[in-house]
Amino acid sequence: KKFKQWGFVKYRMRKEDWRCISTRIDKRKRESGKDSEVYIDGVQCPPTKVRRETARHGFVSTIEKFRPAPSPKIPEGIVVCSPGPSAAQLKWDQTLPWFQFLRLI
Repeated sequence: KKFKQWGFVKYRMRKEDWRCISTRIDKRKRESGKDSEVYIDGVQCPPTKVRRETARHGFVSTIEKFRPAPSPKIPEGIVVCSPGPSAAQLKWDQTLPWFQFLRLI
């Protein structure tokens, strides 16, 4: 009872939410060729989970594919965006205090 009172829920994402995410990811891939990352309440959702859940809930029938309909609105707290640069691509300035500290050790 307390969890409900505090606003905690067991399953944050519903089937409709995953369907919206799947539609957005497919559209980005089809139109721009972009890969996508999904953030739920500011936390990145692992790509394996996104793949699994969109495969499970993101099925669209052939009739729905060819029926012109606007893209569904992404629910609040969910962001589908391009992945940022990987750590391997970043060039860190060696004069940062952390690197200076490591040289002392």
